[in-house]
Amino acid sequence: MSRPSEKAWKHAIQMLAWLRDHRLVGMTFNSDNDSHGLVCMSDASNKPDPKDSRCQHCHVVQWMGGTISMVSSKLPHASYGTPGNEYCALRWAAAKVRRIRNLMEEIGLIGVISEPTKVYCDSNTAISWHKTGKISDGNQYLDLAYHQPREWEIDGSIKVLGIDTKDNVSDIGSKPFGPEEVKLFVGVLRGQQRWTIKFPRETISLT
Repeated sequence: MSRPSEKAWKHAIQMLAWLRDHRLVGMTFNSDNDSHGLVCMSDASNKPDPKDSRCQHCHVVQWMGGTISMVSSKLPHASYGTPGNEYCALRWAAAKVRRIRNLMEEIGLIGVISEPTKVYCDSNTAISWHKTGKISDGNQYLDLAYHQPREWEIDGSIKVLGIDTKDNVSDIGSKPFGPEEVKLFVGVLRGQQRWTIKFPRETISLT
């Protein structure tokens, strides 16, 4: 096995230094920060890995102002174009919401799931596919599982809504980010900064 490059070592040391500097910083939850209820944000990039053509995606689930689940990884399958990647990412976000809703039910927190959980996505095309069930060149070859969220919205588990990229906290886990994204999202992820939707977007209703 080859040794890590000098660049890889440098990145590892930077990460260790960051962990050292933030070792006393934890997750914050507030009982008065529940205006969004149980909420999820989803995002995907359109920069495929040259080796397998799969793109990075991320979803963040929050409750009481703090993050209770966050996933940032490559999609299990390659898809066609940005809407296809966003559509696939939406499925994994919705599946995580379903698991958390089941957990909430089992421990008796029925009030948390009395309404559909909002799942935010910043792709109008992916939302349109989800809401209408339209089959197009971009989604017709996707596995059947990627179409499940439409059924989950019909049965009342989730509600998919549009969001501006600048309000989408999961954007920080789907692509490289800089100082602006750190300022916008890291405090929100830790629950130390209240998440507000600054750029509201309209979205089509379920048909």
